[in-house]
Amino acid sequence: MATVDGEISRLKHKDQSVRRKAVRNLFDFDNPRALTGFVDLLNDKDQWFRSKAIEAHRKWASKGEHLVPLLKTEKRIAAEILQTVKDLEIAKLLIEEEDHIVRSFASKILISDESYHEDMALDEHHSVRCIVAENTDEINLIKTLINDVHPIVATKALDNAFKKDIQLDDELIGKLLRSNDQILRSSTARHAIYNGGDNMILAIKDTSSKVRKSVSKSIKELIPEVDDRITLIVKHNPETATMWLRGKYDEKSSELRWKMIENNQISSMVRSKLIRQLEGKTDIDINRVIKLEENEDELIKLSAINLSASYYELTGGER
Repeated sequence: MATVDGEISRLKHKDQSVRRKAVRNLFDFDNPRALTGFVDLLNDKDQWFRSKAIEAHRKWASKGEHLVPLLKTEKRIAAEILQTVKDLEIAKLLIEEEDHIVRSFASKILISDESYHEDMALDEHHSVRCIVAENTDEINLIKTLINDVHPIVATKALDNAFKKDIQLDDELIGKLLRSNDQILRSSTARHAIYNGGDNMILAIKDTSSKVRKSVSKSIKELIPEVDDRITLIVKHNPETATMWLRGKYDEKSSELRWKMIENNQISSMVRSKLIRQLEGKTDIDINRVIKLEENEDELIKLSAINLSASYYELTGGER
């Protein structure tokens, strides 16, 4: 009857068919102890045996010492498996490798050791710097990486800064909002919306669909009620303010909506949308609605008539 030890011994048999059968049996047994028999196969002349040896390490390696044999010829495989094994000592060896993919894998483990953060932040490849930018708690390092030459690194650092509520100066935010990279501008937009001011307006006027999506989401998440930021948005981009007002019917929001509706300087399309936001509501100033029915703009007039009809239908009242 086949046993794990018996099949391991057969891996050295001269007959290749016997060796192949032993490999298949060991995988069928699915016993981690079988890994010891596959170490020598990492250097086998036959590609099939080498691939099975790698597969065995992926399947059964559970500690640092299991990765040591891979460090000679299969460093990328060792680095990949390291993500599960999480051995710091192996990571410290792999972070010194020339292969940036290996270093990137190693950096994901070494991020738990703050003493390595500064060196990794100086790594020549952006994939390693990204790991630090996204995960470090060191404020100065985050600020340094926000200015990284690679936009992905800068974006990761920006997101980390926002998560940790690190305040950035307006000059830096303005500079990043003028970047050619729309992903970087999208991340910067969150900081701009949070801080308000001229940079917020710069972000709102960005024509990139990706940035506009970020702006819309940020405004909804970061501005819970009418404040100076919303007032500024109304002045420079009423359409954006209209989207923010959707679903908001508190006292301040309602008064802002009416101020926009009654402002002839705002396009009739935007004002009409604001009027339609009131459909289905009964706690509205119907006299203001009726007054709009006499508006010279046909779109405003029609929207007001529809709202008025909806109001009387819901309240059961008569004009």
